[in-house]
Amino acid sequence: MKSFGILQVIFFALVGSISAQPAQGEPFPQLVLDRENGGKLGGGGWQCSDVKGKPCLLVLIHPDHQELLDPVEQALANTRLSARECSLVKVMDTQSSWKPDGMIQAGAWLSQIAGKVSEARESGLIQALFTDRKNKPAHWSVVYDQNLVFRSALRLNDRPVHVFLLDKRGVIVSYHAGNPSDTNARVWIQMMKQLGASS
Repeated sequence: MKSFGILQVIFFALVGSISAQPAQGEPFPQLVLDRENGGKLGGGGWQCSDVKGKPCLLVLIHPDHQELLDPVEQALANTRLSARECSLVKVMDTQSSWKPDGMIQAGAWLSQIAGKVSEARESGLIQALFTDRKNKPAHWSVVYDQNLVFRSALRLNDRPVHVFLLDKRGVIVSYHAGNPSDTNARVWIQMMKQLGASS
């Protein structure tokens, strides 16, 4: 009889932990990363409300496993979404890495510089410098979570990648925990285009 009671407790604990995880159709929590908890690559705080107004692909990623986003990067390169169609946010879960925050940030800076050089090479230097920002390809905004704000608030497991697709209102359209596949990436990009086109 006692063991049955223990099993009931375990069952309800499991149900509670499952239901607490992100669900399709729910608004994404209004999380804030201030100076104590991280923030933007260029400095200053960041909040989830910053991404409202257009579809957003928001990724929480372990800084040491960014290669797991290669399928997403390839799908983005093939589709060439513009900055006015969508926003891309990469949240670096720095506490999960052995690297110091400064080293992680330096790597992100180098990655962004490489992206600008690649854009200039493909589009021409003058066009890359003077094209209206809204007509430029979408690029990742890099944000740092230094105190497990995202994992704690959303009760996420320790997988290195968590992908959220949000609509213009900040509602979760799709959630994926684990390594993205080529198919996942293509579907997310297509969904962003459709969400951006819808009123």
